[in-house]
Amino acid sequence: MAPPLLALSDYGLVFGVGVVLLLFLIVGFAIIQGTRAQLYWRQRVIEGDVDAIRALVTEELGRWKTMKPPKDVDPATWAGVRTAELVDVTPDGVRVSAVAEGQYAQVNGDR
Repeated sequence: MAPPLLALSDYGLVFGVGVVLLLFLIVGFAIIQGTRAQLYWRQRVIEGDVDAIRALVTEELGRWKTMKPPKDVDPATWAGVRTAELVDVTPDGVRVSAVAEGQYAQVNGDR
């Protein structure tokens, strides 16, 4: 007994399932690669790699300088955040310098 032949419309269904499966594999591969990269950088930071810590902090400071200020943050405060510069990196922490203008208020003539 010979297996039944697929109708022409069934080939379209097989092709569609194949395309969806291929798309699923590509997206899954991208997610796995992103997770592996994150774990790699995390392990380097745990080991105390100063160059990795410097690269990550520099990237984050660059992101802060280009992003819009959050709605609940005072614009003067956010301007100070945007001036942040990396000063020193150690395995235990980082040192950042920022410049912000002071804001003073008076209540009944007193600061």
